[in-house]
Amino acid sequence: MKTIRHTSTLYYYDGPQVFEARDAIGGHYLAVMIEPEAGRERCLVAGVEPERLRQFRTGALDLRTLLLERGEPEWYLALPNGDLNAPLALQPQATPLASFAHLPDPGFLLHDRPALAETLREARARNNLVMEVAVEPPEAAPKLRILTLRDQRVLLDADLARLYGVETRSLNQAVKRNADRFPPEFAFPLTRKEILGISQTVTSLAQLKFYKRVQAFTEHGSLQAANILNTPSAVRMSLYILRAFMKMRGELAENVTILKRLAEIDRQLLEHDTDLRALWMELQPLLVPNCNQ
Repeated sequence: MKTIRHTSTLYYYDGPQVFEARDAIGGHYLAVMIEPEAGRERCLVAGVEPERLRQFRTGALDLRTLLLERGEPEWYLALPNGDLNAPLALQPQATPLASFAHLPDPGFLLHDRPALAETLREARARNNLVMEVAVEPPEAAPKLRILTLRDQRVLLDADLARLYGVETRSLNQAVKRNADRFPPEFAFPLTRKEILGISQTVTSLAQLKFYKRVQAFTEHGSLQAANILNTPSAVRMSLYILRAFMKMRGELAENVTILKRLAEIDRQLLEHDTDLRALWMELQPLLVPNCNQ
């Protein structure tokens, strides 16, 4: 059976989603993670010409075109085991690749250059989905990617897990074990329509469409997640997240109605959870700027 080995990750979101690989004689392959089957991760694999791969890397060719317009019809499925250094066994497929139900949508482009500013401008121009938050992060933490969903500002589970230093699966399992502490005002699963909408609107989240389940956390849900994880890193990062949400509130200060509603939500939510209220009260002094510094 033919095998390949990972050589370079081209797109990463909660794990490698698109990556290059080589076979034993140096042939070039491209692997794309697709929807799992029976709980097993899968990837679509196809041989590609080096020049076409270079065009994809520089954003001159989209992913779907690269896969469909090749000089050879062979393509494969593979079952990664989580170890990027392990050989990946290829399973040849008899049907034409063009008829495969899990091909990437047209328009997925890869850029070697950072595209954060471009992504933010594009999102704001479409529907103000993303707001960039510039607060000083602890230990060079990444900028927060806060989305607007159902008229609420939220963080996606993969982003929150990365900030808290845990796997997305571990975060969601912890939330599931403490489901009574996460009402819909704290966390909610995205619908398929919402997942597709984000993947089509936010360039950096294009691969989100391959995920069957995505959880969104509100400000209070993010704090509650730090509370149940109960690690120094999670508590420290929760302070960073709270400051980011507070900065956004300041930017909405001209709208008195919104501020009154936020205060009402704070009161209603915090009075129903003793542990959350205690942690919130402990963090409040740290959120006030020190005028003596």
